[in-house]
Amino acid sequence: MTTTTAVGHRGWLDARRTPQERVELLLGALTLEEKVGQLHLAGDLDPDGSRADIAAGRVGAGILSGGAHPDGPTTSIAATAAGCQRVARTESRLGVPLLLGSDVVHGLATTFPIPLGLAASWDPALVTACAAVAAEEALAAGLHLTFAPMVDLASEHRWGRVGETSGDEPLLASRMGAAAVAGFQSGGRFTAAAKHFCGYGLVQAERDHETLPVGQVALHNLHLRPFRACLDAGAGAVMAGFHDVDGVPVHAHRALLRDLLKDGWGFDGVVVSEWDGIGQLVHQGVAADLRDAARQALLAGVDLDMASGAYRAHLPALVADGAVPPALLDDAVRRVLRLKLRAGLLDPAPEPRTAVHAPADAGPGRAATALARRAAAASTVLLKNTGILPLHGNVGTVHLCGPFVDDVDALLGAWVQPPGRETTGPTLAAAVAGQLASGALLVSDARFSDLAVHRAETADLTVAVLGEHPSSSGEDRCLPTADLPVGQLELLAELAAVGKPVVVVVVTARPLELRPVLRLADAVLVVWHPGGHAGPAVADVLFDRTPPSGRLPMNLPRMEPQGASGTFERASGRRLGRARDAKFGHYLNALGSPELSLGFGLTYTSFAYSELELSRDVLPLRGGAVRASVEVANTGTRPGREVVQLYLRDLVADVVRPLLELADWQTVELAPGESTKVVFRVTADLFAYWDRDLRRRVDPGEVDLVVGPNAARGSAARLVIV
Repeated sequence: MTTTTAVGHRGWLDARRTPQERVELLLGALTLEEKVGQLHLAGDLDPDGSRADIAAGRVGAGILSGGAHPDGPTTSIAATAAGCQRVARTESRLGVPLLLGSDVVHGLATTFPIPLGLAASWDPALVTACAAVAAEEALAAGLHLTFAPMVDLASEHRWGRVGETSGDEPLLASRMGAAAVAGFQSGGRFTAAAKHFCGYGLVQAERDHETLPVGQVALHNLHLRPFRACLDAGAGAVMAGFHDVDGVPVHAHRALLRDLLKDGWGFDGVVVSEWDGIGQLVHQGVAADLRDAARQALLAGVDLDMASGAYRAHLPALVADGAVPPALLDDAVRRVLRLKLRAGLLDPAPEPRTAVHAPADAGPGRAATALARRAAAASTVLLKNTGILPLHGNVGTVHLCGPFVDDVDALLGAWVQPPGRETTGPTLAAAVAGQLASGALLVSDARFSDLAVHRAETADLTVAVLGEHPSSSGEDRCLPTADLPVGQLELLAELAAVGKPVVVVVVTARPLELRPVLRLADAVLVVWHPGGHAGPAVADVLFDRTPPSGRLPMNLPRMEPQGASGTFERASGRRLGRARDAKFGHYLNALGSPELSLGFGLTYTSFAYSELELSRDVLPLRGGAVRASVEVANTGTRPGREVVQLYLRDLVADVVRPLLELADWQTVELAPGESTKVVFRVTADLFAYWDRDLRRRVDPGEVDLVVGPNAARGSAARLVIV
């Protein structure tokens, strides 16, 4: 059935009107039921099964996703999107297209490294470039919205969703999140949704939907910072978290969503629920039924209801009964319509600009493939090297061993959409073979440990590729430890016992407990589920075509369980020392410090730092700046990239402050023997924080600055803020 839009309702199609006028005209043309329909984000849209709902205006948006895991469905997103839009445009009363979103987390047709891997590059421009490609491919498939970036601060390593974050450091997460937003929205037609507002990263392993006993000071000084950075970058949407904050579920948390996010920060975009997040208010015990849940969520500030159906079933009656003010309903609808307008969905053209303009199964172009390869190499972190790396073509016979060497899909990571599974590059084995003479490569997939050991005895060296399958990470995929999977460490011990060099490449989505690996191997590289072109990228790093330049985006744990330290480690009431006779705050028979700290990473060369120098030792509280500088020299024989990091500590404040906090970083690329002066501009605003009364302030007094290659090493100097 085809319905012609009534002439009196066509004013919103007039491009001569201002965007605000067009939105208001369309809002006025919608019936109450159609308004509520605009707030329903369906979780199972398809052109046939959803036809009646779309045609009746009971659906305003939908999620089309291949799922969180490699074994998810492979339905064509592009075909589904095109079919649903055809129904919306030609069969609904007003012809309003659907807002279609998906979990474009680290690529669509092109699969880039997982977000934690991209954060390991410490390169926001690279993150922006990858997100821009992902957005372009998503638009070509008929999508307008991604539920990314995830800017939660990961509090521990066993949590299944660590790989979706940028780690646990607020500044790193803020810059990477803002960079992702800039890339996703660079074309002006695609929208990023920063998630999960807010504090969700504090959930513990096995508790993805946890109660968080977190105070407002910690929320403001840590967990809200990346969200504010994303909004400053222009994010058009924010997703609420599954969790509750001190007993109040976020989907019913008016103080956070409406009072702070919308009214306080002036956010004019869309707040979207998590999957069935509104319905889960009933399970959480704060709503009597789905009707009550719908009322609480709308009043709190949730605009789009994903999958629960609570709004569609109950909002019309709630508005009619006066339980929900019509003005709040209109505000939510207005936000959704503005998002559709920006996406080009309300354009007067016969087809929206975001309609499919490429074959549904089109793969990435050469530029996207090259970018994915570069990103995978840039995210690789070198943890140890006794001199065996880089390898050379005349190295002799290489034994490439492990479950990842011939399995491209196992390197993709979680949240991979159907197109990305079909457009991958060559395997790691094929890529390494291309660097060696014919017959110089032996391959074993480690199914038979005795065969692997035999080939290690035959070869001149072994490259063991170990780690986690993507099915071990993602939503509801927590693990009890951060150890290597069963059997891998035993195999590595046998390979090392052969007495020939062993290089280990660790594939993972979270920081693992790698002390035994570092002890057994001659060199260790970490790659963070590096995506569809990981094979050539890892080969590039091994053979020095692209030297390793990544840095740890969060601490590497020393033991289990061990939460993140650094940003989350604060001064204690009893002084903590590392002296042998220290009595307070330590394990009796082990060090509580991380194995390797935030920012750590080696290269194929070496760097030396001079002592930190300050242009003056007094910093004005208002106006003015101090220049903090170090001389950095490449003291090795190869060119290299160094990430020079600035940390700070506020010695006396109104609330307990971190022992060390990342304040800035700069990257330099130096030839052998070359040196440069790296200068940081330090203003008093770097030391601003939220006090116990939630006022933003900077205190006069002594502060410390530390500049070095990571959080555990550096040269310090003291400033006085006056």
